[in-house]
Amino acid sequence: MRTTVLIALGLLVSAAIAAFFFAREMRESQGVELPVQMAAVPVGKPELTILVKGQGVLDVNGATMDLAALERLLRERKWDDRAGVAVRVGAESVTFTESVAVMDLCRRCGVARLYVETSTSEQPNGRRSPSR
Repeated sequence: MRTTVLIALGLLVSAAIAAFFFAREMRESQGVELPVQMAAVPVGKPELTILVKGQGVLDVNGATMDLAALERLLRERKWDDRAGVAVRVGAESVTFTESVAVMDLCRRCGVARLYVETSTSEQPNGRRSPSR
């Protein structure tokens, strides 16, 4: 029994090592370079900041509008890969569905980068936790 377990473990380790070297050789032979990120990349300033206030009310860079007006605004712009939109939740009464609806609208209108900003609230014990 012990010998069987040791043989199985040896085969498993051998297969893992072989797979690692095979994958490395395949990448090198095909000229494929996988992205490697050693540190966080600083986020650029978003072109639009959308504050979700709830009940269909949005504040877009200081202007109050609804989802239909936001869609028109987003479709008028030409979005490239570097352009981004920050989505913030403005009140605890805002539902998850409302926030996701805004993010989905941004994606459908061609926004490549979404920055979701969250806020924190102070708990009675002094710890900070995400707002609900």
